[in-house]
Amino acid sequence: MCNNQIIECITPSSATQSTNAGSVSVMVRKNQATTALLSLETKNIKPKEFITIMDYFHFSISYADAYLVLADAKVNTNPAIGHVWLAKRLKEAVDMLNPK
Repeated sequence: MCNNQIIECITPSSATQSTNAGSVSVMVRKNQATTALLSLETKNIKPKEFITIMDYFHFSISYADAYLVLADAKVNTNPAIGHVWLAKRLKEAVDMLNPK
């Protein structure tokens, strides 16, 4: 059994799509992550931070995929995990996109 089949057994379809690179294009996954970010985080992060995270998703599809899984309430029943993860990625993104 391949890894994707295992993932399909343990996660809902939205998380599977976000982790199964063969079934959904990179651009679609980035757009899904951006849509999820818009719907879940606009009250938690500033517009500039939002744009920084979007830019970071363009550099690393794996972060966009991880965000999709964390944003899925069926998979992640503790929203605090997603907020902590996002704060850490935001700091990394700022450091990477704005080197000193």
